[in-house]
Amino acid sequence: MSRKSGTADLSDKAIPSVVKVLCHGAPASVAVTETENEATAPSAMTRPGLRSFSPADSFDIMGFDYATLKNVTQAECETACQDDLSCKATTYNRKAHFCFLKSDAKILVRNVDAVASVQSNLADSLLVSTFVIGSGEDMAGGDYSRIRNTNFITCYAACETDNQCRAFAYVRKKNECWLKDRIGYVKAKSGVDLGVK
Repeated sequence: MSRKSGTADLSDKAIPSVVKVLCHGAPASVAVTETENEATAPSAMTRPGLRSFSPADSFDIMGFDYATLKNVTQAECETACQDDLSCKATTYNRKAHFCFLKSDAKILVRNVDAVASVQSNLADSLLVSTFVIGSGEDMAGGDYSRIRNTNFITCYAACETDNQCRAFAYVRKKNECWLKDRIGYVKAKSGVDLGVK
């Protein structure tokens, strides 16, 4: 620019390059410094200055799953939740190496393949289910009702609230739920989640 350019000329040239920038700071209770981000702790649940989470081994947490991470470690699952303020809980499936990020947490369900983690201030409000859940399992016989176009939580709730229901099988690929009135032989079945009261 020429030294002789007037204020009006400079303004006309600068305006197309000006953008509005908004900065939203995190609340003091979850603020993270640069040195904390660079820390290489083995688990996000133990890093200082971050939200506190309570683990529950061999449990799944029922809540709204808003994201699924595939082929990750348990530590990566915990870190992903810690880094996202909308994440209140996780379930990590050890067999499949899947991580489910949840925006709420309602019910703890026994699942030997899972490790759950919930924000500590929500842990006391969780209900503990009477079900045992197994991933990749099914049980022949006893089917008395089929629910189509559903999800796992709706399937679980349908069996939980039906006195006739002793177990359910949720078929992921078909989004189908089978309610069962008796308990039979459990066998391995890919893509099916089995819940038994």
